[in-house]
Amino acid sequence: MKTLVLFSAALFLNGCSAVFVGSTTAAVGGAAVLGFECPGYVKTSLRDELTGAELCAEPVRARSGDRERRLMTCRPAPLGEGTWELQAVRGGAPMQVTVERPEHCERYVYAVELSLPAPSVATTAAPHAG
Repeated sequence: MKTLVLFSAALFLNGCSAVFVGSTTAAVGGAAVLGFECPGYVKTSLRDELTGAELCAEPVRARSGDRERRLMTCRPAPLGEGTWELQAVRGGAPMQVTVERPEHCERYVYAVELSLPAPSVATTAAPHAG
């Protein structure tokens, strides 16, 4: 396809312009290859401590160095290569996941289960008759 475009450009443009168009196309194509990233996908789940039900559409914070992303539970989301710390916005213990760059760009999905802090149990005092 690129060859056809370059050949067409060479037919319609004079020699100097055709060389300019061809070299620009090659430079842009080369930059696209160098900038290509093959992300890993992370699917986070979060369970309600009282009922055990999976909580979907809960925000999750993902951090890796100076990179930060906001994910949602129950949905796979792309993350770049590196070690990421994931934590539910509601709190709970953070979990780490390391996204590795595969030899061939394949879609990997890392499953991470987050937990919320244990709910505090309120005690009620009954009036003492006496």
